[in-house]
Amino acid sequence: MEAAAAPDPPSSRPRSVTIVGGAFLALSSLRFLLDCLGWIVWKLGDAERVVRFFLPTASRGVVPLDWILRHFAVVVACQGAVAALVAVISYNFLRLRPWARPALESLCWIALAVTLAIACAFGLAVTRLPAGPEARGLSASVASLCAVAALFGAATWTIRQPRVRQAFATGARSAFQERGNP
Repeated sequence: MEAAAAPDPPSSRPRSVTIVGGAFLALSSLRFLLDCLGWIVWKLGDAERVVRFFLPTASRGVVPLDWILRHFAVVVACQGAVAALVAVISYNFLRLRPWARPALESLCWIALAVTLAIACAFGLAVTRLPAGPEARGLSASVASLCAVAALFGAATWTIRQPRVRQAFATGARSAFQERGNP
């Protein structure tokens, strides 16, 4: 009786894939849970009145903010759906699925563009406010958004590295061979 040949060891995943995929999976999962909790709290309580009470006086009556508060449950549900999508893509990114790398890269580019657009909008709003605590708060938000944009840029740069691309090509071949194909 012949011994069965041992299967090839699974391809080792680069550490950068583990870090980027794990970070996206953890953060998107937490975001999904937070959005679910926010949706429940918003629907069960009279949260709009409470939120409006705590808003700075300069931001009261701002049309986009009023729209967001009026439709907050829908906004949070959409954010939760996007977070769930990112979690699924991140999970498959960690499993070295060939489609997950360009999908996560596309999400990073979109997130980078949106983050920079919001930072620019806040930066323009800072110039219109008189110096004071509200202007300092928005300036801190702009700085924070720029830091987040730098993280999205770093993730995009990492995803585009040749070693990561090669791992996905190798991972695709290994999965193909595991199914019994030559």
